[in-house]
Amino acid sequence: MKKRFLFILSIGSFLLLWGCSNFETSYMKTDLGNEDIQVKVRLTKDNATLSYQSVVNELIIPELVAGKSVVKVELKGAAGLSTMKTIAFPNTVEEIDTFEGCKNLEKICVVGNASEYSVLPASLGTVPSFKDCAKLERIILKEGIELSPDTVTFEGCSSLTELKNFESVKINTGNDKYGDNEKSPTVKLPKDFFKNCSKLESISLPEGVTVLEQNVFRGCKALKTILLPEEISELAEGLFYDCSALEKITIADSDRLIKIGNSVFYNCKKLTAFNLSENEKFKELPKEVFSGCEALESIKIPDNVISVGDSCFKGCKKLASVILSNSMTRLSDNLFYECSNLEQIVIPEKIESIGDSSLAKCDKLEKIYFKSPTAPEIGKDNLKKDLVIVIPAGCLDAYKEAWKEILTEDLSIVFEEEVL
Repeated sequence: MKKRFLFILSIGSFLLLWGCSNFETSYMKTDLGNEDIQVKVRLTKDNATLSYQSVVNELIIPELVAGKSVVKVELKGAAGLSTMKTIAFPNTVEEIDTFEGCKNLEKICVVGNASEYSVLPASLGTVPSFKDCAKLERIILKEGIELSPDTVTFEGCSSLTELKNFESVKINTGNDKYGDNEKSPTVKLPKDFFKNCSKLESISLPEGVTVLEQNVFRGCKALKTILLPEEISELAEGLFYDCSALEKITIADSDRLIKIGNSVFYNCKKLTAFNLSENEKFKELPKEVFSGCEALESIKIPDNVISVGDSCFKGCKKLASVILSNSMTRLSDNLFYECSNLEQIVIPEKIESIGDSSLAKCDKLEKIYFKSPTAPEIGKDNLKKDLVIVIPAGCLDAYKEAWKEILTEDLSIVFEEEVL
């Protein structure tokens, strides 16, 4: 049975316990300024684990305790984490449970390794969580280090400008949970992973990532460019929400994309273009995907898309060129609301209805081309004064009859019939 001791002693007193192969104890360490550090120590035959109950502003992790190499450090729940500014590790450390809650942590060091980055021990096997480490600015990861998406996040690292070598990390998929089989696992970057990293300017993702879950980059207001791996198949809801500096998104193979969630690019004010997937499995653009993308200049919705959600392009003030899918049957509510640079648009033949305000406040809109011989149902606030409506030859009476309740004299709609 494992022996347990619980008492206060100095580091030197550990030598008296040298013969005990497996035990736990506590001690107070007072050699760092005037503040005390309380630590629970677990010793095995070969190594030591330090579980900190309290820490100081400048914490140094010892390399040896009672002649045993310190291989694991536990910080979760320790008193003083929120005020700790620096922490230094020996290279013997193989596991750190978390930095979560270290709100004022400015630098992570390795003893004997001077670096401008925050550095983790060379022996560390997996990346710990950095949630709400709001003062860390630059972090370098060991190439090939493992990352468990269940436990790790950089959410709330609001000063982080660079995460070096992130593209080289190996994401632990745990195939039974994340993938269908070993040959084609689903590799996810989990919800909120980089949320509110408001100073992060660029990032490259690890190869093999197939799904970016909800709000991964939400609130990354300084993010300008991002390269997504070719395996990407899903962009989840709110992925780049309010990434107001985002200019360019590169996907190595955009046609692998089969799903986009609501509000993926909401308020990405500097995004000028995005190529939508032509994969036959990509069927829907949900609501608000490009809402508030003020710099978006053109969009082509491929024919594999059959549905586009409400307000999808609302407030795209520079949008001048739109090609709609020939498979669509409806223009949703507020679809192109306040697209003030749009001068003309072609409505495909299969469109049966146009929702309320779908084309409202399109100040420069002068001409709409309808390809169907049957007039679609049209909601309120879509037709404006002196608008030119171009319809198939021989369909004038049918259109006027269908729209007789909305074609008032004040609108002065001009109909033109296409010449065959």
